[in-house]
Amino acid sequence: MGDLLKMNHIYKSVIDRLPMGYAYHKIIYDERNIPYDYEFIDINPEFEKITGLCRNEVIGKSLRSIFTDDLVSELKWIKIYGEIALSEEDIILEEYSEILRGYYKIKVFSPEKHHIVTYITDTSEEIEQINKVMNLKSILEQSEKKYKTISEYAYDWEIWKNERRETIYVSPSCERISGYSSNEFMKDHTLFESIIVEEDKGVWENHKEESATTNDFCTVEFRIRRKDGDIIWIEHTCSSIISEEGEYIGYRSNNRDITQHKELEAAYRKSEEQYRLLFENAVESILVAQDMHIKISNKMMEELTGYTIEELTQLPFTEFIHPDYREIVVNNHIQRLKGENIDPRYIFKLVRKDKSIRWVEMNSIKIEWDGKPGTLNFLTDITERKESEEALKISEAKYRLLAEHATDVIWIYNLSKDRFSYVSPAINQLLGFTPEEYLKIGLEEALTFESAKLAKKQISIAMESFIRNPERNSYSLTEFQQPCKDGDIIWVESSAKFRYNSYGEIEIIGVSRNIEQRKKTEEQILYLSYYDQLTGLYNRRFYEEELKRLDTNRSFPISLIVADVNGLKLANDAFGHKMGDKLLKAFADILKKESRAEDIVARIAGDEFVILLPKTTSEEAEKVKKRIKKAMENKYVNNMILSASFGWDTKTNMSEDMGNIFTKAEDNMYRNKLSESNGIKGETIKLINESLFKRSIREEEHCKKVSKLSEEIGRALGLSTNKINILSVLGLFHDIGKIGIDANILNKSDKLEDDEWYEIKRHSEIGYQILRSVNEFSHIAEFVLWHHERIDGKGYPQGLKGEEIPLESRILSVADAYDSMTNPNSYKKAKNKAEAIDELIKNSNTQFDEEIVKVFIEKVLNQKDN
Repeated sequence: MGDLLKMNHIYKSVIDRLPMGYAYHKIIYDERNIPYDYEFIDINPEFEKITGLCRNEVIGKSLRSIFTDDLVSELKWIKIYGEIALSEEDIILEEYSEILRGYYKIKVFSPEKHHIVTYITDTSEEIEQINKVMNLKSILEQSEKKYKTISEYAYDWEIWKNERRETIYVSPSCERISGYSSNEFMKDHTLFESIIVEEDKGVWENHKEESATTNDFCTVEFRIRRKDGDIIWIEHTCSSIISEEGEYIGYRSNNRDITQHKELEAAYRKSEEQYRLLFENAVESILVAQDMHIKISNKMMEELTGYTIEELTQLPFTEFIHPDYREIVVNNHIQRLKGENIDPRYIFKLVRKDKSIRWVEMNSIKIEWDGKPGTLNFLTDITERKESEEALKISEAKYRLLAEHATDVIWIYNLSKDRFSYVSPAINQLLGFTPEEYLKIGLEEALTFESAKLAKKQISIAMESFIRNPERNSYSLTEFQQPCKDGDIIWVESSAKFRYNSYGEIEIIGVSRNIEQRKKTEEQILYLSYYDQLTGLYNRRFYEEELKRLDTNRSFPISLIVADVNGLKLANDAFGHKMGDKLLKAFADILKKESRAEDIVARIAGDEFVILLPKTTSEEAEKVKKRIKKAMENKYVNNMILSASFGWDTKTNMSEDMGNIFTKAEDNMYRNKLSESNGIKGETIKLINESLFKRSIREEEHCKKVSKLSEEIGRALGLSTNKINILSVLGLFHDIGKIGIDANILNKSDKLEDDEWYEIKRHSEIGYQILRSVNEFSHIAEFVLWHHERIDGKGYPQGLKGEEIPLESRILSVADAYDSMTNPNSYKKAKNKAEAIDELIKNSNTQFDEEIVKVFIEKVLNQKDN
């Protein structure tokens, strides 16, 4: 913290000593989210010096509260600053400021969204210097005798040539302007013409012809290519040199670098075009008045008055002003032209061309137009506003009616008496008090202790501003906590404004509303941004931020435990994602319970968790891991074994990278997972099958019979003992995928619908996904997947045919079908042995393998008859 304070002091010291003005602003938006104003957050002494503004008077205040509205309305800065604050780009402006009365270069950029920083440099002296240089030519011409001496020090580049066009003198400024030295020009008489840009050589040739036929000064502008390759603009002025005897003895030329002037000229043309477009497309009516006539106006004046722009320029300024207001407007216009300080804004009636009446508000300022005084006037149609005001004035009772029935609390607080002078009835709904009870309450009783401190500070600052300029008073919006009558505390948002009452006392008028729910929502959003929604643990974002915060010497040694829940995919495949979520939540609960208060426990991926343990050695981290594993022993979640694999590592000094520590811990975890996971999955699959059998007794009997029949077919076919054992296990687990099928469908007594059949047919794929995840059962996974394929290729799920279907699947298909036919199920009656045999024979070589059916009937079923 000490280092931070020291750096803050250094940065503050640097800013205070900057040779340019510095200001930090926050953009203020109106209800349409359009930049309306900006607030001063910080300025340096140079800014105070340039602008004449005092730090104590502007910090925390907006531009509109500092300058008069007529000046603010001229500024394009608010719009530009707002665009920069939204786009987070930067821009450099160089222009004349009416407010500061000088030329300034302004750099603006956005360090963060909705905020801007400005650097201001006074360029007035540079402009003045340029003007002085432009007058140098006339000074040089005052004395022919001293001409060359002055040329040596001239800012411009002088060239003298004799009657043979040979260069006899080049001033030193040539090197600054062209990059070539005087010696180079003296040696090469054609050098000057060779560096003229090809496109401008025609201009040069015309100039040579013109200058050859006159003794007067000839001036032309063209571009040259400097020695370094840059192209610049030159103003070339030349004249003939005549001896005292009247003979032509050569000519002299003056070359001035006017590149900046050309760039400024182009910029001014562009700026003029932009301002012209702004003027013509402004949303308010604009006109310039001079000698009681309109000199220029925009399209909106046409809409406002009904006259065309051409008609307006032919009419006296007073033509469209209502007779009742004509004298006031004319007097104000004359006083303003005299420079008298009068209110720039006033309201009058306007008479349109069709004789209809409109109310307008005009904002008028004095300007220079074509070298003569005039006024720039902005007119806004306020007819609807005036009509609304008149309607509101009809009855004060309507205002009271609104206040008495408003859901928000409307109140007036008398600062002199430290009491409320009015509280609307809505106070009862907000805080439980009656208006009469609340009128007896002071500020400290109306707010919590912390909110009262904040309110007093804000009132003190706002009151000083109000007393200095009551007309600039604006509403402030603040959030407070207020005690209710029943003792509860709620959040309230209050909008307030100062005023003088009829006794000259300062009052605050305010409107308050309950924002308790909004605050809770904000807290919930904040919670969701840092917590995992499923488990309630911290999320990856919070973990990464805490990792940065704790990765310091004071936290060493710092250990990381990485944990991964075993069998999550198996649980999702077998029971659906809800089952997987239950496993994750059960594991998260154990982590929370077994971790220390200072530990950071987070879920950073689907089944991956991390525990961040500050000031914890590797040995202590291992103890934490063992404690968690012990808590998980014999823990089941809906017949699923709760298990996780762990890995950990420890950082002991700053030279170690925390990313490498995490990688080592994760690698350790994966090594442990390889040795632990399969055993857990194997047990889990057995539990899943047991769970299936518990859901359906019929399913358990069916699987055991199919297992037995498959084993007998294998013997009858002369298969090896290993393959017979595989068939036995295959028969027992062939329907394990039905654990993922709705029990209502499995046990349905009526005929199955098409969509229910589709669900039933999914069981072979689900079973495949479950079994293939465990080494112990992966060898039978594909046999389960294909045990409903048919010899003719019309089976499912992949439409295999003939010997594409593994022998084990073909054997299982016959055993499964026979047992299903000879035992009653939910959607058909049982067949007797003869009927089942007929069905197998009938579907041989289409649904079933003909050879297996033959062996099954002759050897297995005959053995059963014995």
